[in-house]
Amino acid sequence: IDILLRKDQQDNTDENFHERSVHISIYDMTYRYDMDSTWLQNLSTLIKGSNKSNFDQDCETAAGNKCETSSIPTLLNLFVNFTDCNLDYTSPRSFKNASRVILRVGEVRFTSNVLSPSVSVQAYKLSLSDLCIHICNYRHPHNAENALLSCAHRYFHSEDLFVLGSNQRTSNQSLTSLDNVLSRMDFVSVAMLDALDAIILCSPRLKNQNGSSSRTDP
Repeated sequence: IDILLRKDQQDNTDENFHERSVHISIYDMTYRYDMDSTWLQNLSTLIKGSNKSNFDQDCETAAGNKCETSSIPTLLNLFVNFTDCNLDYTSPRSFKNASRVILRVGEVRFTSNVLSPSVSVQAYKLSLSDLCIHICNYRHPHNAENALLSCAHRYFHSEDLFVLGSNQRTSNQSLTSLDNVLSRMDFVSVAMLDALDAIILCSPRLKNQNGSSSRTDP
């Protein structure tokens, strides 16, 4: 994750121009979703910046007067790329119906130039390829997968690495691919997507008038 901050002084004006470039590239990763996790909110706060940022501190003039921060234009260049990733979700034990869902992602690209204050139309570019959703009606533990991770014995407790006899099919040494593992764990493929390219247009003015704020153009 790269976050670049830049502030330019506009010619012949007293206003500053703030620019942030955020590049997020993730590949070959499996994320186990936790309903109690807050890292997405923390990342969003990091990208948006706090109310008292370094830019606001530098906004004070030599005479001691503060600029109007609300009128200072800010540009956020956002680039997000996911390649060969998996989203793994297991229903909590408090849920009545046991299940586990795995979303396989070949590639996801999301880009946008977000300008603040808001412009009349905001555009987002989204590209998806090779997506597949697998689901099963059993709450499979992650023990067999944990045992295959690098330095697993250093970071996991012994109970997180012990493979029960009933789950030997998930830790068989003959398993050579993810498809083979999912098949032996009784996962079923329920949806697939080869490719999708979309441009999402959001208009704050349109939202205020008609209650609808977005349109997707394939």
